[in-house]
Amino acid sequence: MNKMIGEVIDFNQAIQATLEWVNDPLSPANWENTIILVTADHETGYLTQAPSVFANQPLGEVSPRTLQLEKNCLTTCLRASWEDTNGNREIDTNETVYWAWNSASHTNSLVPLFVFGAMKISYPTLIKGRDPVRGDFIDNTDIYWIMKAALFHSFNLYLPIIYR
Repeated sequence: MNKMIGEVIDFNQAIQATLEWVNDPLSPANWENTIILVTADHETGYLTQAPSVFANQPLGEVSPRTLQLEKNCLTTCLRASWEDTNGNREIDTNETVYWAWNSASHTNSLVPLFVFGAMKISYPTLIKGRDPVRGDFIDNTDIYWIMKAALFHSFNLYLPIIYR
């Protein structure tokens, strides 16, 4: 968790630097000739509130104390932060769990896609379905079509859509 938090902070700083560059009047970039797509190619880890809990539930406390509690589980999960009161490295029913990693590989969890800048596309034509929690989603291979459309059209558009 600690590494992930640091990586997200660094990623946000990179996006902020890019926005500042486009907004700088001395930059050759502007919102008429620039598009920014922010997304991920997949989700990894399936981070949840506890083992076998769906991702829609909020995580428990994330603090220096609970970051120190994160460790590998023997069989109940891959890695988690929990109060291991008996020291058996298993999450027992009476122990408080703050979060758990449930996969060591890619998952099919939806990831966000944010698009801003010079772009004209009828994104509803790309929608493949609707997630009851996250809303509309597209297939990740459709990112190609968004980028191709951005090369040939331009107007300001912000699309908070999700892809699978």
